[in-house]
Amino acid sequence: MAEEIEIEEEKILLVEGKDDKKFFGKLIESLSKKKDVQIISVNGREKFGEKFSILLKNPKFPNVKKIAFLRDADDSAEDALKSMIDTIVKGIYKCDKGEEFQGVKNDIIKEITKNLNDNGHICKILDIKLIKDNIKKEIENNFKLGELGIYIMPNNKGNGALEDLCKEYMELKYPKIACCVNRYIKCIKEKCEIKIKNESKSIIHSYLSVNQDDRPSIGIAAEKGIFDFTNDCFNDIKNFLKKMYFNE
Repeated sequence: MAEEIEIEEEKILLVEGKDDKKFFGKLIESLSKKKDVQIISVNGREKFGEKFSILLKNPKFPNVKKIAFLRDADDSAEDALKSMIDTIVKGIYKCDKGEEFQGVKNDIIKEITKNLNDNGHICKILDIKLIKDNIKKEIENNFKLGELGIYIMPNNKGNGALEDLCKEYMELKYPKIACCVNRYIKCIKEKCEIKIKNESKSIIHSYLSVNQDDRPSIGIAAEKGIFDFTNDCFNDIKNFLKKMYFNE
């Protein structure tokens, strides 16, 4: 039986995982009391395309006015953005039509990329000049969407992930704790000869472990109010969400 995703709101935000869903749920709550943004966890960055395709097939999808995608840059913000655009284009334009459609798809990707702006990669999908009339007809018939957004964590420019943004928060808000945690991680690397796969994640989890009684989790920490979303380090992502969902 094919998976279904219930569409509950006209505004949708797709994020990588359950922790992200909790974190951004509290962040959006700090921006608006309306609670009219539906946050969907795709359960892994490789699942964005799959979940987006499921949403597109939902009969309620034409009611969606705004949709945004948040994913980590990891090793390359540029590659993450290209991958996200490619995923979206494949979903919207049904790019399974063979090699003859590949050139059109590439041109559409260029048009979307050109129309992205600096404030969190937001573009008006239906304002994009499409390459062929039949393709334009297809999108107008099957994808009546007002606005689409893409944001690459941690800051829409550099490499990294949500943990890097949280690490920046810790360093700004609690410099003494940050100093201790950084020394701890450095000591482990030097004296235990352990290769830490994700240093930012290790650092932020070490910080959270002294602030939480249960499993150190960014999402749970956000729900417990450990992050002060008025801190300047969150300004960029907040500006994106305001522009995307609250017309500010």
